[in-house]
Amino acid sequence: VKLAYKEYWPDLNIGLMQSLFSEMALTRPLLSISIPWRGKVASQIAASQNVVKMTEAAFSAEELDLAAMMADGLFRWRQADREVKLYRENLLPKSRAATQIAQSGYQTGKTGLADFLNAERTYLDFSINYLSAQGLREITLNEISLSIAGVSPEKEDLFR
Repeated sequence: VKLAYKEYWPDLNIGLMQSLFSEMALTRPLLSISIPWRGKVASQIAASQNVVKMTEAAFSAEELDLAAMMADGLFRWRQADREVKLYRENLLPKSRAATQIAQSGYQTGKTGLADFLNAERTYLDFSINYLSAQGLREITLNEISLSIAGVSPEKEDLFR
């Protein structure tokens, strides 16, 4: 844009012209003025300003994309962290206690094998969900770390 504004003003050249091919050495003054074509220069200035605006818009779009990616990652991390705490503090201990009660009931003959197996299956399902939530929390944390480092994490998400 600055160069285009410089071309907007007339250019003046002053010098001496000397002829070396004739028998007499002729020296003449030389004066040249270039008058810019105002419409061409104005269009160059407008094009340069449009490039600057497009670059600023692309930068703003990248900033918004990064902010949205960070907000999504933080939301998914908090959700996975809540699930980990729920399984670790509530569901797994209660399910383990229910499994132990069903096992002792089966050993004493008060409950059937199906009750014991259902309680054990529930405990194992909760364990799998707990480990999945832990894995998702760590994956999301690594995605956030990569975003902060400026490396774009892979778009393919295994847990979605």
